[in-house]
Amino acid sequence: MDTHVWWGGSWHRIDEASVHALLEGAAFVTWYDTIETDQDSFAVTDLAIPAFLDATPAFRPLLSRDDGRDIRDVLAVASSYLNDVPKNKDLWEWDIDEEALRALFQATTGGRNRSLPQFGPARCTKLLHRKRPRAIPIIDSWTRDAWSCGSQASWTTDEMVRITKAMQSGLRDRCDEWAHVSALIDSRWSVRVSALRAYDVLAYLWNRERHHPHGRLT
Repeated sequence: MDTHVWWGGSWHRIDEASVHALLEGAAFVTWYDTIETDQDSFAVTDLAIPAFLDATPAFRPLLSRDDGRDIRDVLAVASSYLNDVPKNKDLWEWDIDEEALRALFQATTGGRNRSLPQFGPARCTKLLHRKRPRAIPIIDSWTRDAWSCGSQASWTTDEMVRITKAMQSGLRDRCDEWAHVSALIDSRWSVRVSALRAYDVLAYLWNRERHHPHGRLT
């Protein structure tokens, strides 16, 4: 089965042989995608999750906060928003409540939100994706470039919501392709990932090969 990746405002076809070749570089799924975590709440140790996808946070500003808030209280607030995102529906299957999703992003990012210092879209969604692997996409630099038609230097939670909705609309009609890629990842690496994550893995590898052959994206 041919699959496709969204970039520059259009879909790019990847033939089956190329998909297999790209997935040879997906060993990272044996680490990040096998992390066991409570899907109903955030623990302090969950803050290390982004490190398994090249987004290691600085722990000192997280644990010794300038505002004096206890990180456990911050994470309790974030946990209260998790139930607004379904566990057992794919991104293209659920009716996104923009306000609720924005609140979850605000509760798990830094910047002007001041919830998790140094957590931008990449660290935030690499954390959230392990809580909701079917429903919340990873929004890193390549995702912003692909779905925002070229990201700007600064980011906002509004942009993160827009990207999530754009991906929901764009990926819906090709969900059989992502299920196929998920099965290929399972066959090669013995790790079952969601269809959404399968798209992310393939698109990341394709993007790295095509646009960043000598470096990694975060």
